[in-house]
Amino acid sequence: MRTRMRILLDQVVHDHRNNGNNALLEIAMRRLERLLPDASLDVLSTAPHLCRVAFRSANPVSPDGIGAIPEGRRGLLDLVPPPLWRLLFGLRDQLQEQAGRQLSVKSLASAAGVLTRVRSRHNSHREATGEESVSCRSDVGERTTHAGDPEGSDFSIYNLYVATGGGYLCDFDKRFLYPLFDRIERAVSQGVPVVMVGQGVGAIRDPELRRRAREVLPSVDLILIRERELGMNLLESLGVPAGKVVVTGDDAIELAYEYRASELGSDIGVSLRVADYTEVETGHIATIRTAVQQIARRHGAALVGLPIDVNDRDRRYIAAVLDGYPKTCQGWLLYESTADVLRRVRRCRVVVSGTYHGAVFALSQGIPVVAVARSEYQTDKVEGLASEFGRSGCQVVRVGSGGFASELADAIDLAWESAGELKPELLRSAERQIGWAREGYARVGGLARGIQPCGA
Repeated sequence: MRTRMRILLDQVVHDHRNNGNNALLEIAMRRLERLLPDASLDVLSTAPHLCRVAFRSANPVSPDGIGAIPEGRRGLLDLVPPPLWRLLFGLRDQLQEQAGRQLSVKSLASAAGVLTRVRSRHNSHREATGEESVSCRSDVGERTTHAGDPEGSDFSIYNLYVATGGGYLCDFDKRFLYPLFDRIERAVSQGVPVVMVGQGVGAIRDPELRRRAREVLPSVDLILIRERELGMNLLESLGVPAGKVVVTGDDAIELAYEYRASELGSDIGVSLRVADYTEVETGHIATIRTAVQQIARRHGAALVGLPIDVNDRDRRYIAAVLDGYPKTCQGWLLYESTADVLRRVRRCRVVVSGTYHGAVFALSQGIPVVAVARSEYQTDKVEGLASEFGRSGCQVVRVGSGGFASELADAIDLAWESAGELKPELLRSAERQIGWAREGYARVGGLARGIQPCGA
């Protein structure tokens, strides 16, 4: 009897709360399913119920349980529609934060009937009042690192181990990189082919991290990277052979491209991140608000909130930029699906983005972006996007520079005026990168088919 092929996918951050990372995983799974239709796809997860809701064909595996065959049963998850689960997850976070109460998935499911009626009344209210947005705020706390136990992990049941896309190959994310390097090393030692896809490569200057990267990365069979210049140079300096590195663009481009509209949008999207690694501070928000609202008023545009991550800060600072403006649109679910965000992006003519995937989601739909960046890390990421999509369609404005306010307003206005001319050019860039990625994944499929797992 033929043994079913098994593939293990690793997002590195395993809580599925970032829609950029989720888009990367969704496309990785889809491409692998297309190339290897009989394969079982296991996903490392510390939030298995959310994983099953977000990725219907995924089999969640605990980082502590690598090597155990995951259960295929979905149980309660199939009894409740995914949008309602997302509402329940958000309410659970609010209860746990405010009252310290723990809610199980069973207790969430038992509340589904009541919440369905609440949701129905909420929709009726929105239709009657013309309300355009309802904010849903919940501080879910800082993201934690879960390293698992690589020494006890058994990768030998797998035909392939895939580190899916993200921007974690950098100093800022070394708390995630060290555990990943341990897992890669363990998989390689057990004879399992390893690939890394959709990789955004940043600066790695930390001496210990560089030493560890030089030990591990050359043993990876194939690395698919987002952009050429920074990524190729860094990997070469870490001893990775050039033949193992392929430029593919960001994996999320394909998903966002599918949501493109044929006509120009009419609104201005806003996606922001205030965090240590962006170096954008609360004091910059007022300047961004003034510039964004000035141009929106000039063109009669609504402002559309585009949070990428499930955290209160993204939503709070986006709301601050939109505050006081008469026409706004924001998602009301805390745990929005990637599709929810992409649909709101589609209505935009321009997107002002302080997040990487806020920019990717727009550019891939043919929508010009004004990327605001301050730190070297964030600037490198958006400059990489500009190099692939073109600097006319992806303008980079440095936050906090002497003329920041006027430069930002001018850039938004220019993007608005040139949106029609830029749209076909941006879509061609997206199509080109999707083609590169499919070619790169064809090599991934070949690796999986060419080597049987040691434990088979």
